[in-house]
Amino acid sequence: MVCEDGASLAKLSSASDAQLVELNTEHSAAMTELTALTKPGPFNKRTHELGTFLGICRNRKLVAMAGERLKVSGYTEVRAP
Repeated sequence: MVCEDGASLAKLSSASDAQLVELNTEHSAAMTELTALTKPGPFNKRTHELGTFLGICRNRKLVAMAGERLKVSGYTEVRAP
């Protein structure tokens, strides 16, 4: 999967009550809570430090997220817990 049009993401998030946010340390508890519900595999309070993680929030609650896991020249593996 390759995203070549990042502008489309902005259109999606403005078309609903969802907000696309870059996740960081302040979101750590919400990220851990979400992974406890979905059980994607190993994830701890510092996993987001491996790369950029993006989340979708609705009514200030994190409802979905994905993040970088592995990078090689020209490609990035995306993890979707």
